[in-house]
Amino acid sequence: MWKRLRFLVILFFFSLSVTAACSSPTVNTPTASPSPVTQVPEGVQKLRIWWAQGFIPEENAVIAKLFDDWEKQSGVDVDLALMSDANIFGEVQKALTQGNPPDILFSFSGDFNLYPRLAFDGQLADVTEIIKPMADAYIPVAIAAVQYQNNKANKRSFYGIPIAQQELHTNFWRDLLTEAELKPEEVPTDWDKFWRFWQQAHDKLRQKGKDKLYGIGMTVSANGTDAFWQFEHILEAYNVSVVDDQGNLIIDQPRAREGIIKTINHLADLYTKKYIPEDSPNWGDANNNIGFLNRQLVMTMNPTLSIPLSQKQPDNIYNKNPRDRYFNKIATIRFPNKPNGAPMTYLTSIRQIVMFASSKQQEAGKSLLRYLIEPVNLDKFLKDANKGRFFPVLKSQLGEPFWNDPDDPHLSAAAEQYRQPARLIPIAANPAYSQVPSQQIWGKALVSVLKGEASPEQAADRAIAKIKEVFTQWK
Repeated sequence: MWKRLRFLVILFFFSLSVTAACSSPTVNTPTASPSPVTQVPEGVQKLRIWWAQGFIPEENAVIAKLFDDWEKQSGVDVDLALMSDANIFGEVQKALTQGNPPDILFSFSGDFNLYPRLAFDGQLADVTEIIKPMADAYIPVAIAAVQYQNNKANKRSFYGIPIAQQELHTNFWRDLLTEAELKPEEVPTDWDKFWRFWQQAHDKLRQKGKDKLYGIGMTVSANGTDAFWQFEHILEAYNVSVVDDQGNLIIDQPRAREGIIKTINHLADLYTKKYIPEDSPNWGDANNNIGFLNRQLVMTMNPTLSIPLSQKQPDNIYNKNPRDRYFNKIATIRFPNKPNGAPMTYLTSIRQIVMFASSKQQEAGKSLLRYLIEPVNLDKFLKDANKGRFFPVLKSQLGEPFWNDPDDPHLSAAAEQYRQPARLIPIAANPAYSQVPSQQIWGKALVSVLKGEASPEQAADRAIAKIKEVFTQWK
């Protein structure tokens, strides 16, 4: 029986001018696999799944086909609801209040603002029996990311199934740098020189009459998650630790306060000098992508490869010569070295699937989860549905030619980045930190400075006080 697809909100990531569609890559033969799909007991009722809607119709079709195949294999009916990721948080809260959450949930931003709280409150099913036998097959950060604290059971255990990872990438236009009489292959890795380079590009292109173009497409708002990603990476560049490895809050340390002030100053200075678009304080997650692809930004940073991958397609009536853009004009590079000269440590976020503890279909749900993390099915999610904008979390998949093709300038550059040192966002160490992006604490502090409502020092102190309040109230 074909699943009933309930599209609650149709969400497109780009406008038609940047519609992304590309041919499906070949699925590699898996080198490792979890236990095969278990036989589901007879009499199991319909399995309800809420899944974050993809950014292109093809992505949704691949997801629907995955569940349809499992439905036929298991004999269990699936009720699949594809919904806007932005709406999932509210829908979950409503469902919990009504005592009617789904059995299975996938949200692109769940590890930021939802899963830590659900696990802490004992709302998620323990999936140790699925993860533990496969632990060695995963990269270490993926395993660490799905170990949440359950305050109700007074234990830390596995409450999520990792399926993908993402990091922050830097994209720029090669031809715009050439027009600015700068060499694309000579982007500095030194911290100060890196940022001056884009300011120089901005100034030279403005002199050539491009008065609506900006050199730096940073998101300096209190909306979405891009601003949080960028702010956190600059905090890392200044070696700021908000919590220690045990999850204890250490934001009171003078070094932390100093680094927060430097981060706010850094972004505020770029904005005040008009190297960042004036409307950036109002941006959501899509605005820098659209601005960049409309060639209004020389450089931007994005926590997936969605910008270049939107161009990996044949010519169409909405987008002329996209493959030329992908292979020749857009570049993907790594973050610069830290101000002290040390290599950058990247922040990694792990995309996860969870099952609710209240589900009456536990065995069917676990069967589905085992099915979804078979490498052949992860390939369909990562390659066919998401086109490579998220990277694998299984060690065997990271070495596949698809991700390391030297003829692909973006996937190969990202693959090299994923081999660099990385750490998880502090949410993994202490779920209270999930309230920092959820309440937009960094973004609000920065915007208060941009609006002239506070000095960087005042904004930092208010942010520190708010985070301390959040940690105190978290219970």
